[in-house]
Amino acid sequence: LVPVPGEKGVTNLIHHRGKLFGTTRPVGHYFVIDVASAKIERVMPSPISDAAEQSLGLASDGNFYGTTWPSLFRWRPGGDVETLCVVWGEEAARYGGALFRGSSAIVSDRIYFFAASRLLSMRLPLEE
Repeated sequence: LVPVPGEKGVTNLIHHRGKLFGTTRPVGHYFVIDVASAKIERVMPSPISDAAEQSLGLASDGNFYGTTWPSLFRWRPGGDVETLCVVWGEEAARYGGALFRGSSAIVSDRIYFFAASRLLSMRLPLEE
C-alpha cells in the first residue's frame, strides 16, 4: 500500500482507534488509512513543510502534535493540520536555521523538542 504516490518515505506512523495516521517526505503529506479495510481515507498536503521524522505524538486532548523544521503543528484526527507556531528569519537563524530539529516526544501534556543543542518544551494544548 502506497499512501501517497511519488513520495519517497513515511516519516511518522501512529495507530489510533483503528486507523493509521502518518506523514510522508520529501514534499510532505498527511494521510489516514483505515486498518480493517486497508483503504486510504484521506490525504492532505502539508500546510508548511514535511513533518520531521518521529515527531508526531498523541496528546491527552486527543490531537496529534509534531514538528516541521520551522513549525509546531496540531492535527485533529477528524480534521485538518494547523500550524501553531512558525519561526522564520533572524529568530530561526539563532538556532541554526531551524527551531525544531528532528524528533519530539509528548510527556505529561508537554511536547519536548530540540533547537540546536537545546532541549525545549511547550505545554499542550497550545492556545489558538
